[in-house]
Amino acid sequence: ARTDEDLAALMAWAKTTSALSQMPEEEMAKICQDMYLRPLQLGEPLFYQSQRPDAFCVLMSGVIGFYCLPESEALDKIDEVKRVGIDTVVSYKLFRNHFFGQRVKDSSQPGDGFGELSIITGKTRAVGAIAEAETLVVKVGIQAYNESLSAMHGNWNVLAEKMACLQKMESFAHWKLPELTRLAYAMEEVSYRRGRCIFARGQPATEMMIIKN
Repeated sequence: ARTDEDLAALMAWAKTTSALSQMPEEEMAKICQDMYLRPLQLGEPLFYQSQRPDAFCVLMSGVIGFYCLPESEALDKIDEVKRVGIDTVVSYKLFRNHFFGQRVKDSSQPGDGFGELSIITGKTRAVGAIAEAETLVVKVGIQAYNESLSAMHGNWNVLAEKMACLQKMESFAHWKLPELTRLAYAMEEVSYRRGRCIFARGQPATEMMIIKN
């Protein structure tokens, strides 16, 4: 278990992050107990495309870039990276596109969380994540993250269904994953009988509505 001083420092940091700041304090304390740090050097992968997820990640310092290979090449490239070794990959950082494909989204900034979608869906990593500077990442194991999210947001399948629904909509297809996830967390599903007045003209707007079906 962490010392009280360590826990207090981690919670103070967590409250400054976009990924964790909205958590209830009790759940945040549980997450902070299970955090562990992963230092990365320039060019070092945090995770590979097509790998099984092992943790939810929050960037503490540095820069993480996200890259994607064609699905047909992903597993072969992972094997190649493992074969030549991480030191060789780092020395090849100018040729990262060979190993990791093309950049597919903006770099993550300190305080951002990522890697949750593969946990939610139970699928492999859709992209590879690479340190683009000296970087420090906080990792939270799947079990601890699931337990905290379950306490906050209920069933995983419900959350995954909401995210899948949003991703199919043209209005949200271009949204970045952290923003899309936060929107899914905030969504509440409601039903209306035929003929029910949902809102009236001139009434103050208090919420956004998305028609699911």
